Amino acid sequence: FADFDLGKLPRALGALQDLSGTCDGSVTARGPIAKPRLEVDVGVRDGEARIGDMPRISKFRGRIRGDDQELRLENVSASMGAAPLQMRGKLQPKAQEPWKSRVDIALTSKNALLWRRAGVRLRAGLDVTATGALDALEVAGEIRLREGKVVGRFPWFEFRRSGAMRNPGTISIPALASEASPVRGRLALTIETEEAIDVRTNVLRCGITTALKLEGKLSHPVLTGTAACVARGVDAPSLKLPGIQMRIATALVDFD
Repeated sequence: FADFDLGKLPRALGALQDLSGTCDGSVTARGPIAKPRLEVDVGVRDGEARIGDMPRISKFRGRIRGDDQELRLENVSASMGAAPLQMRGKLQPKAQEPWKSRVDIALTSKNALLWRRAGVRLRAGLDVTATGALDALEVAGEIRLREGKVVGRFPWFEFRRSGAMRNPGTISIPALASEASPVRGRLALTIETEEAIDVRTNVLRCGITTALKLEGKLSHPVLTGTAACVARGVDAPSLKLPGIQMRIATALVDFD
């Protein structure tokens, strides 16, 4: 087959959105008719997709080669926020129970764009692996934050004219798979800052460093650890509340 449009594939993965691109290649059956051996050689080019609320993955290209026992990812690369991504690994398919198929995949990047929305921009170095069956994945590794920025109005609190404070909602962490998705698993990711996140809002001005863990189910991530407030450049950290402005000497927030 040639020039197959990936946009025609069903959205089976739940969180996977806006899939596009082109693939070509061959699937060959050899051996007895009762139990043929399949050989696969498929290439993808100009692929694009988005996972949940994360930035779009573009310029996806590479090949998948192997047989019905094991498929290998070869020369797979992509771009996320104009930063290159590299992927390597293998898949052991199970035709009768596709969600029991096992993967062993590693994803790396030096400066991927993780988040850009509502005044928040985060870039990071990635060293992440996904291993196990598709319905029991273990996603682990390191996320090293750099070039982070938070600007605009403080995202979690509003101050009324009376000076009272209300919380309009909790801090939401985007799910990597929906409850309805057959792809399930758990997270074990560390999130640390190589460069302090530059925070400049109507309430808080400082740098933020983190020592966090992202754990729990893919459908319900949980953030734990600490975030500290530090000086950013020549500006001393400051907190501004109705009728008062304070300089911050030290500040530490625990997530639990």
